[in-house]
Amino acid sequence: MITRWLWRGLLVVLSAVLAVLLLGALVGSVVLQGQPEVARAADVSVLDLARAARLLRSIDPRRQAGEGVRELAMTQREVDLLLDQIAQRSAPAAARATLQPRRLRLQASIGTRGWMAGRWLNIDLTLRDTEALPLIERLRIGRVPVPGWLGEWALRQVAAWQFGPDQVLLARDVVRGMAFDTGQVSVRYVWRADLAGRLVGSMMAAPEQDRLRVYVEQLATLKLKSVAGGRIPMVQLMPTVFALAAQRSGVEGADAAQENRAAILAMAFASHPRQLVSVVPAARRWRLPPPWRLTMAGRDDFPLHFLISAALAVEAGGPLSDAIGLFKEVNDARVGSGFSFTDVAVDRAGTRFGLAALRQPQRLQRALAAGVTDADLMPEVSDLPEFMKPPEFNQRYGSVGSPAYQRQLADIDARLDRLPMYR
Repeated sequence: MITRWLWRGLLVVLSAVLAVLLLGALVGSVVLQGQPEVARAADVSVLDLARAARLLRSIDPRRQAGEGVRELAMTQREVDLLLDQIAQRSAPAAARATLQPRRLRLQASIGTRGWMAGRWLNIDLTLRDTEALPLIERLRIGRVPVPGWLGEWALRQVAAWQFGPDQVLLARDVVRGMAFDTGQVSVRYVWRADLAGRLVGSMMAAPEQDRLRVYVEQLATLKLKSVAGGRIPMVQLMPTVFALAAQRSGVEGADAAQENRAAILAMAFASHPRQLVSVVPAARRWRLPPPWRLTMAGRDDFPLHFLISAALAVEAGGPLSDAIGLFKEVNDARVGSGFSFTDVAVDRAGTRFGLAALRQPQRLQRALAAGVTDADLMPEVSDLPEFMKPPEFNQRYGSVGSPAYQRQLADIDARLDRLPMYR
């Protein structure tokens, strides 16, 4: 948990840099362009996730003795992985970094919505490292150059608005400086014993906690009908929860996507509600639902795959949650039950669900409030290969990423494409 929120501290710093993109609203539609300057990066790979896992282990304060200043080196690909997570919070969007001696160039393209749909906000930002946090050396929004001092001011204002002053202050306390070189960035950070409590306390802003509490306590009031063995079909939760989301979204100033995000996070903890307390300490004072044994398509494992992938999608973006699901399956093939394309299909269905909750929030609310079946949420999977140990997987598919493997994934995606829920 500590590692997760030290990692989040790094994300906040990079996110705060990208938050200056909102400055484009100050100069109006003149900065919007007809084409993106940055193309969407390739999907995250299993190797990327393994690299990220090693990186997280390397900075875990519990693995290192004592307090003090430490240094973390990230490669170009690892920086791109972080930027990809940030960019996917606002789809369509793409971002990339170029690391050079003493400079980091960040480029991003963000698609507009509503009456300006089809236009792009292109940002080109160059940071120069210093003894402390980097400074803006050059900033261009669309075709409009912006003075560095104005970008610095906007960065501070928008970061405080986007993340809250406590998280920005925490990020500044943890991350002390960055040094740029060709293909690598070094991050200096400090660890003290008192930061653990601050990290836990800052993981979710107070308004987000209040929103999540509404849905958790709504789940606690549900009277659900169990089937054989006391199991609860997951779809029983959705009509009431998303009817509440639709109702709350109708209030002036409400954000339907954020209501859906809170609803999905609440359902993701439905099987293990006590674990919510470790993520949101205030939840120990909430009314929590009982630990239901949820099912999907008659199986106990599918709700976990579906809801975790959906939660990852609303938190970090679709490609990353796809890769996390795949990483789990590769690990299962080595040490567990074996590689299952059924689980991959449910993971990808959960990802589509989470992204639809953000991109078409009110449409999804209406569909779920009316009632859905498992077949509305996930494709037919009974004919997909599963529980394949490495020898069988290698014989049938060769390796992850092989043509045979890609054909199987394409088939899964085609099945998802045919579901009206995700069109």
